[in-house]
Amino acid sequence: MQLPGVCALAGSSQHRGSICALLPCLRYLSALEMNVLLNLTPLMTAFWAWFLLAERLTWIEGAGMLVAVIGIGLVQQRRK
Repeated sequence: MQLPGVCALAGSSQHRGSICALLPCLRYLSALEMNVLLNLTPLMTAFWAWFLLAERLTWIEGAGMLVAVIGIGLVQQRRK
């Protein structure tokens, strides 16, 4: 597996080692892109809780996730 692929995998994993796994990714990604991956951690946690544990999200939690995704999108747009 190439290192950028490992970066994507590490960014979506939810354990303490994922932060350490993301450090070598700074060679390939900018600090802004790394920040986006780290900001997606709560969203990925909610997804895996829903998928693996059958957790339910309230509408407020869903709205909060939507606001986070919109904010991440705005940050990425400004960069271009």
